[in-house]
Amino acid sequence: MLKLCELQLCVCEACVSVKDLRLKMVLHAGEVAIEHIQSFEKLFGIDVIVAHRLLKNSVPAKEYILMTTPVHQRLGDFHALKPEKRQENYDDIGKIEYFVYYPSAELIGIDGVHEKPAAPRSLSKLRWYLRLDLIGLLDIFGLRKLRGKFFHLPLNPGGE
Repeated sequence: MLKLCELQLCVCEACVSVKDLRLKMVLHAGEVAIEHIQSFEKLFGIDVIVAHRLLKNSVPAKEYILMTTPVHQRLGDFHALKPEKRQENYDDIGKIEYFVYYPSAELIGIDGVHEKPAAPRSLSKLRWYLRLDLIGLLDIFGLRKLRGKFFHLPLNPGGE
């Protein structure tokens, strides 16, 4: 399967730096209420606030998996990694305890990510360009029903 960083679609800063992206996951379990506003659903409640606050945390890493205590109790260990127990204290919420896992590069599949990726086959690249152009035209003329967020990215861009 062709990776996003191998496509090299253009030379803009976003496309060139795709290989440097890292993932921070914040997992929290709790109750939410849903409010329907026109065609949108808005989540609200204290647990939504907790999840948002934890996005701004003191974890000193660029890539990690953060689980609040309720999630950690349900899921348990993560790939036999030893978690670091931490806590944050927020004025409006109070103390929140959580566990942080630091997965290895091999576990998350980024080994060799800083090496220059091999150039994609011309046919794969051409298919990507054509698909993006076709999707753009269909959207411009309103001939395609939107299927949720990130509908412009194909599930398997390389067809491999």
